[in-house]
This record gives sequence, structure tokens and C-alpha cells, in this order.
Amino acid sequence: MTTVLALPVVWSLPLLAVAGVAVALTALLSRLPLRLVGFGGAMVYSLDSAVLAFLLWVTVTTTAREGQLADPGGGALVPVAAVAWLPWLLGYALAEATASQRRPAVRAYNVLLSAVAGLVFVMVALVVRAATAQLVEGDHAPVTTGVWDVAAVVVASAAYVLVDLLLSAVYVARVEGSAFTEVLADPAGLVGAGTVLAVNATAALAAVLLALAPWGLLLLVPVALALVHATRTSTAAMAQHARAQALYRGAVGCQAATTRADVVEAVRLAAEDASAAPTTVGSEPPDDDQVGAGIDDDGELRWLVVGPRRNRHVFDDDDRAAVATLAALAEQALARVGAMERVRHVAERDALTGVLNRGAVLRLLTQTLTPASAVLFCDVDRFKTVNDTFGHRVGDEVLVQVAAALQQVVGEHGTVGRVGGDEFVVVLPDGDHERTTQLRASLRRALEPPVVAGGEDLRVGLSVGVARLAELQAATATDAEDLAEALLERADQRMYDDKRAEQRQPSPPG
Repeated sequence: MTTVLALPVVWSLPLLAVAGVAVALTALLSRLPLRLVGFGGAMVYSLDSAVLAFLLWVTVTTTAREGQLADPGGGALVPVAAVAWLPWLLGYALAEATASQRRPAVRAYNVLLSAVAGLVFVMVALVVRAATAQLVEGDHAPVTTGVWDVAAVVVASAAYVLVDLLLSAVYVARVEGSAFTEVLADPAGLVGAGTVLAVNATAALAAVLLALAPWGLLLLVPVALALVHATRTSTAAMAQHARAQALYRGAVGCQAATTRADVVEAVRLAAEDASAAPTTVGSEPPDDDQVGAGIDDDGELRWLVVGPRRNRHVFDDDDRAAVATLAALAEQALARVGAMERVRHVAERDALTGVLNRGAVLRLLTQTLTPASAVLFCDVDRFKTVNDTFGHRVGDEVLVQVAAALQQVVGEHGTVGRVGGDEFVVVLPDGDHERTTQLRASLRRALEPPVVAGGEDLRVGLSVGVARLAELQAATATDAEDLAEALLERADQRMYDDKRAEQRQPSPPG
């Protein structure tokens, strides 16, 4: 008898007609995937596996009635598998070829992945069906449906999901940078497995009904529609759940943030989780393949920019709404942090000179004390005379200029504070003997030229006392606050020693 793919023409032609319809149906269903949000939108389970299951069971039931599977372990499995697998793969490849929103490499990988997973499904189903039937019926090959079909659908669907999951995890781990085991452990995979099993079982049942009672297919129409609707609803629900979790984490992170950097990092991570795409916060607006929202950071416009997605999935309105919400959260958090910074500045800064006040100096010392810590205690010479002679306004001008001179000399090596009327402190986190000696000389030289204040050239000087924590050998205090106070006191004493030494020196001959 003439054959097509080693199958009789008498029933191959109807199967080929069904296969032609299956190509179009596969291409259509491939556009309705179940996206696993836990995998960043890169992994999907498509309903098109139902077409593969339907084709396979139509072929199996047809060939079984014709006696073509009398030897289940023989060569008849190959043409049966080909009749089911090839049309399905052709439809899937057609769908991927027209998926212009994805890169060619991604589409090629998807086709290869589906080809392998589909082939595994077909061969496992045929082998398990034949083996189960032999266990139940003995050596007689089944010519009707039975428990072997249930076993075949379940085991083959599990194999399909496993192969698809493993190959997809390899790709996601490489492209998204996630750990392979982390991708496999994502619970969203269970949703995909359950969906594949449900649609494949329904498709196999449809094939059985087509063979036994074609009118029964009408009963499956509501079931099929419900599955499609449930898949779409589940996909949307998982996406919304993932976004809601990301927005919640972003809100908590912004609320807990105490610095601008903390706010930026919290909103960046939340946006990355909500959109499954790389996220930045900077001065550049989004490009065409990105989404973004502006953030007003105390008058400076910054952009929360998401994308592009590595898998090239396009952004939708929900993605844009999530980014806009996070940008609004960031604005509120930055405004709160800015207000805290202004309050902290007022609380920690000397109102006249802008340097740290005494309380802030002590806190800084307490928090940063190390064996290398050092303090230089500075007193403005002849300041009382200037204040009494020219008034407090001129005296204030002198203090402002002294503070500026000290800050310029110290630079980034230390911190300047004002601890009294004309007394300043320099805190050094790393002040060995050589460094403090050089800095002491530089500070004194900075005030050798006259200070211009109130239109007068005023000669003031600077007495400087140095104390290093490493020198406080006799100090019994172990508490950080007590050590900080002891260090200031020692520097203060040495400042007075320096002032008395200057006063004992004879005046230069005039």
C-alpha cells in the first residue's frame, strides 16, 4: 500500500489535513503564553503544547485502530512521532519568525528549545503508553484508550516541563545573570508545570473524543476557553503580585532611608524587581526602548530609567505606572531626607561660621575614635582686644575668616569645629606625630597675615595644642565618650601651654 511517512494513505491524508490546521493553531497559541514573573519575564510556558498533545493522540488512536502499533517498540513509533511533532514545530517556528519584538538569537533559541522539549514529549508519551499498556493488557497492543493514556500524558508532560525548565534556566542564568539553581528553585515553575499538564490532558481527551464520539468535543469547548482565560488571568495576576511586592519593598526602603543614597538604591532595586529589567537613577531621560519617570530631588531633576529588557519584551502601561509610582515615592522620601539634613545641619553646625559645633565635634570623635585619632585645639590670639576695640560685628567677621582659613588648610584630611567663643578644634582620623606637627605649623602660618575686617587690617594669631589618643597612656577611661572628652581636654591644656610659651618670647626689636 502506498504510504506517507510509512503510514497508509487511507488515513494519512486526513491526519495531514489536521496537521495543516495544527500549524496555524500552534502559531496562534504561541502568542498566548503563561509568563513566569519570577523568572523576570524571560521564561514562558505556552499553550501550544496542547496542539502537540492533540496531534499525537489523534495519530495514536488512528494508528491503533488500523493495527499499525501492533509492535509498540518497533519502527512504527518514528512515523507516528513525526506526524505529530513536525506540524507543531512548524507552527511554533512560524510564530517565532514573526515575533519581531525579540532578538533573532532569542527566537532561534526558543525554536531549538521547543524542538527538543516537544520531541521528548512525543517519544516519552509513546514509550510510556506502550509500556503501561503491556503491563495492563499483556502482549496485546491496545486498540482503544485506557489508563495507559493517562500515564502517558502525565509522564510526558512532566518530561516536557523538565526539559523546557532546564534549557530555559540555562538561558535565563546566562542572560539575566541569575544563579542556575536560583532559577530552578523559583516556585513559579510549579504554575507552569500545572498549566502544561492541564492543557495537554485536555488536548489528549479531545483527541480521544474525536476518535470515539466526535460530538463530545463540544463539551470541551467551555473547558478550553476556561483554560485560556485562566492562563491569561494567572499571568496578569502574577505580574501584578510581583509589582505589588516590589512597590511595597520600595515603599519600606524609602521610608527607612536616612540618606539620599539610601533612597536612590531602594527605589532602583524596587523598580528592577517590578519591571524585571536593569534600572538606573541619573540625569539622562529614557530612550525609546526604556520607560522612566522624573524625580525632583530638591530642585534637581533626576530620572528613574528602566530597561531595555534583555529578553526584549516590551513595556506595558502597568510597567509605566509602577515606575511612576516609585518615582513619586522617591520624591517624597528625598524631601523627607532633605528636611532631616537641614534640621541636622542646624543642630550640628555653628550658626556664625558654619563649622561643626561642640556637640557635633564630640559625637564625631566618639564615633570615629581609633588609636590614630588626633585633635588640634586652636585659640585665636588677641581676639578679646579686637572684640573690645572694634565691636562684636568686626569680631564676628574675624571668626568667620579664621574658620574659613582653618578649613582651607585642613581640607579633606580632617574636620573643623568651633567649641567656644574664639576656640576651634581640628579632628584628624589619622594623625601621627609628623602629620600633626606639619598641620600645626600650617595652621599658624595661615593666620600670620593680617585679617581684614571692618575695613581694618587686624593682626591676630593662633595658639595650637595637639593631643593624640595614642599618647593618653595614663587614661583609665574606656568609654568612647569619656575618651573623646579626655582628648579634647589634653589638647586644650597643650594649647594654653603653647600660648604661654608665645607670651614668654621677647618681642622682636623695633
